[in-house]
Amino acid sequence: AAALDPDPQVRRLAKKAAWTTGRGVDRPLPGLEDPAVMVRHEALRGIRERGGDEACATSLAALNGVQTMVVLLALDQLGNCGTSSEAIARLEATINDLSRAGSARGWHRAAHALVSLAQAAPDRAERVMAQFTGSAIWQLRMYAARAARNLKDRARLEKLAEDPDDNVSEAAIEGLVAVAG
Repeated sequence: AAALDPDPQVRRLAKKAAWTTGRGVDRPLPGLEDPAVMVRHEALRGIRERGGDEACATSLAALNGVQTMVVLLALDQLGNCGTSSEAIARLEATINDLSRAGSARGWHRAAHALVSLAQAAPDRAERVMAQFTGSAIWQLRMYAARAARNLKDRARLEKLAEDPDDNVSEAAIEGLVAVAG
């Protein structure tokens, strides 16, 4: 009943309750078509918790949305879809899509896709790392450090740890701690 409530916060909590408690997870977790972004986001998180092929397919479908918060979560979740050639192709296409490059925060999608690609298909992520580590946009360099952590690329993390931007340096140092202790 709560999943059909007129209040989007109640519907969001219904989604969270379903995947947190495990009650009702044998049924589909609707919500990806909900008009409220918070409900769609929570539904997508719930699908991730269930895992499996359904999570990859749902994340791929969510990439077609326009709401950035939902699309970024979908990109993040594709890191667990290394066996899906479609997921790998969509991550690479997102990295190479420069249509948003000139907009405010236009870097978000490519950066999230890079980190997921580093997890899902490390060899393919390695091919595009240089364009991120050499970027003039510090946020892209920071995400390159996160991707380098997934790649266990100590040399690249050491280089990024010396970045003049503190955020990049910190992300690289966190990666070094994970990779090299």
